[in-house]
Amino acid sequence: MGANAVEAIASDPDGTIWVATGAGVCKKSAGEARFSCLDVPGLDEAYVYDLHLDPERLWVASNRGLFRVQGELYQQYTDKDGLPVSSVQSVVTLSDGTVVAGTVEGIAQKPPQDDGFSIPEGGAELTVATMLARDGKVWLGTTAGLFVYYQGSIFVSPLPSGKSGAVDIVSLALGQDDDLWVASGYGVYQLASNGIRQITTESGLADNNVHSLFVDREGLAWMGHDYGLSKLVPGPFRGYDSSNGMHHDFVRAIAEDERHRLWLGTRQGVQVVPKTDEGWDFQRSLLILSEDGLSDPRIFSIDFPAPGEALIATVNGLNHWREGEGIIARYFDQDGLPGNRTLSVFVDSLDRAWIGTREGIVRFDGGEILPPPTHLEEVSYPIRFKEDAHGRLWIATVDEGAYVYDDSGGESDTLTQYNAGNGLTGETIWDMAPDESGGMWLASNGDGLFHVTGDGNINRYSVEDGLVDNFGWQVIRDRQGQVWVYTNRGLSRLDSDGNFRNFGLEDGLLHLEGGATTAVECHTGHIWFGSADGLVQYDPMHDHLNVAAPLPRVESVELEGERIEAGSEIPHGAGSLDFHFAGLSFQAEDAVRYRYRLKGVSEQWNELESHRPVTYGNLGGGDYVFEVTASNAHGVWSEEAASFPFKVKPPIWATLWFWLAVAPATIGLFWAGVSLRWRQLDVRRRELETLVRDRTRDLEAANSQLAAAAITDPLTGLKNRRYLHNQIGTDVAQTRRAYAGNAEHPNRDIVFMMVDLDHFKEINDCCGHKAGDQILKAYAEIIDDELRDSDYVVRWGGEEFLIVARQTEAARCRVMVERIRERASNHRCQIEGEGRDLSCSCSIGVSHLPFLPGEPDVLSWEQIVDIADVAVYLAKWLGRDGWVAIHGTDKSDVSDPAEFIWRLKHDLSGLVGESQVELEASFEDVSAVIAKRDSK
Repeated sequence: MGANAVEAIASDPDGTIWVATGAGVCKKSAGEARFSCLDVPGLDEAYVYDLHLDPERLWVASNRGLFRVQGELYQQYTDKDGLPVSSVQSVVTLSDGTVVAGTVEGIAQKPPQDDGFSIPEGGAELTVATMLARDGKVWLGTTAGLFVYYQGSIFVSPLPSGKSGAVDIVSLALGQDDDLWVASGYGVYQLASNGIRQITTESGLADNNVHSLFVDREGLAWMGHDYGLSKLVPGPFRGYDSSNGMHHDFVRAIAEDERHRLWLGTRQGVQVVPKTDEGWDFQRSLLILSEDGLSDPRIFSIDFPAPGEALIATVNGLNHWREGEGIIARYFDQDGLPGNRTLSVFVDSLDRAWIGTREGIVRFDGGEILPPPTHLEEVSYPIRFKEDAHGRLWIATVDEGAYVYDDSGGESDTLTQYNAGNGLTGETIWDMAPDESGGMWLASNGDGLFHVTGDGNINRYSVEDGLVDNFGWQVIRDRQGQVWVYTNRGLSRLDSDGNFRNFGLEDGLLHLEGGATTAVECHTGHIWFGSADGLVQYDPMHDHLNVAAPLPRVESVELEGERIEAGSEIPHGAGSLDFHFAGLSFQAEDAVRYRYRLKGVSEQWNELESHRPVTYGNLGGGDYVFEVTASNAHGVWSEEAASFPFKVKPPIWATLWFWLAVAPATIGLFWAGVSLRWRQLDVRRRELETLVRDRTRDLEAANSQLAAAAITDPLTGLKNRRYLHNQIGTDVAQTRRAYAGNAEHPNRDIVFMMVDLDHFKEINDCCGHKAGDQILKAYAEIIDDELRDSDYVVRWGGEEFLIVARQTEAARCRVMVERIRERASNHRCQIEGEGRDLSCSCSIGVSHLPFLPGEPDVLSWEQIVDIADVAVYLAKWLGRDGWVAIHGTDKSDVSDPAEFIWRLKHDLSGLVGESQVELEASFEDVSAVIAKRDSK
């Protein structure tokens, strides 16, 4: 190389390495042992600051100007060609061929059709240190902060410095999800779609004065500073504690109000965190403390009886808070509470406030403490209330399991207890989370996670099933149907495939131990978890599997301690071979797993439980190849194996010359014996081949049956969710191709219809589950009969079915859905052993992909199913035995899908009024009815 000091490095698709030095530019092509320097006049004496490769040429930024190098051709640009000064610090190119140069006295641009550079308005006022091009924009890192150059104009992009003055930026990098990473003297900034995150020494960074920044293929951010190198593993979790503005690190209650504020109940009062466009602003929090009238600063539970009001349960009394007035009332045992230690407060869908104390349950209404219903008088120590999809009240207790109070039947109410006697647990139930079918998930004090289904069956999940720990402090079921459990040893998530995924400190948790009953999913889809030391926020938009498989490498091979090279030939009987290897992954090094094999010995892969060398001994003569692959923590395996070929010399008795010497004396006798044996083996071979063919045919038939069973619902014979997840990707891809290829292509939509049988619970209650099963099978046949050959129906869960109508037009969905509704409504099912017929109508919710006209990539199929789910609940609210379809429009704002779906559930009339959605239904005046409902 021309000099030892290297300022910049670049590589092209051919594998050529380019380096910028204090004496020009040098390159080394693949296979070459040495670097060669470019012979470009003026460049050999230049100090090079930056290199940039576009598809056709190399751009070199130096103290002697900007050089363009293309093969043997080159051109030098200086201040005489329009640059602010001849010394250029950085250079980038845009997709249209425009070149942007950054200098200490501003920026200049050169479109491909121009001969020279020009300075855009405001461009001469910036001292540019680094630049990065993305989506037609150029991000400018300057001594005055971060700027954006776009379409001839320069815009400032403010960064919080934490001090007065601008942020001096020295490096930029592009990360996952197109996040922009910025290195400065105030730490590192991550500019994401959901706001700006500042990473400093308070976040664990070793030094705030960061000089260089690099984001690798796994999304890890590497930061170079005066104290060495720091690594940040990005992920969906972000921790908050007192250093981020929290009033107290231990949170015992968490809730979100109608203004999307986050309410935190701590051991030192209540903190109300406002929501802004950038996120939750802890610095602008409202505090409700003892000096504000709070009866006790130790908070157990918070809920909201009305907009602008909150009920706060504490160790000593219940508090009623009102916006603008503060604490307006406090309640104790002399006011009607069974005891002063108020453990839980819950406002149900009928706006009834339930209060749980150690001594029992009461209700709160209009400022008065009311006695509970008779059935609840004996329930003590209720630490959590939840309401299921059928409107039943679930009560988690200490040592008595869970109770279910049902007063939805009219005149009579019932109380059902689940405990160890009927399959639940006798331990404390710390938290509960309702499912979509009337069941409930329950986290226990050491017995694991339980799921009481809508029909009363109880399933248990423990460490044997993949749960990280059997002690569950909190459980929450998110809008994707995933069940989260925060335990004593980390956070577990039960995914839709039935498998647990576990998270620990390496994933961003502040503490392995969760806090009791402190989990909430906000309107944005973020989930907040309380831990033993601070809050943890989960952002689903940043929850990505690490798809970058580790790069496997055979680091060394040793023969009895001596290193050998690939392709070596070793003597027979020379000793044992030790193979040392690694899988290059820096995200979770301890979670890397390996498979290996030695071709020549076996074609079968062997899996290692721990990383250690592999040893082979006593290898016979022949050719061998050692191969190793690696997987990361998310189970993504490397596509290509690392290999190490070598040979072992055969023993002397296996060589050709040995047999030439001894063979004539024995060949006659040997041949006679071999011929006889071959005839015997040939007969046996034919017998075995026949047997193998028969066994193979039986095995293939059995495997086919098992494969079919794995994607089939055993009760109805319909496809199950596993089939849907296997098939839907192909269906969506076909729709997207159809829209991309031909604007006039007919029948290219996918229509999703969620079918929910009406009053199915009553059938189970009055006639038993056997009758319910017969109803499910009968209506499954009805739905299946009405479908086209190209459609399929999936048993979604309980009494719900999901129809996927492919290659159709969304505008014609009313024909199919009305046909299914009418036939279901008119059908009567004869129940075996009952001597009577039963009927069961259905409610149907409809949506489609694409949801927005002509835009199949805007929402995922899961989100569209969520919209169909909203529609089916609306159909039930409108009176059942009908259907509702929700259509997107050109005005639909789905830039935040979670927010849009939340508004569908809570502000549908507003979306209709804004023309963001259109409703189609079998009911009359749907929009007017909904507007009237929402106005209340």
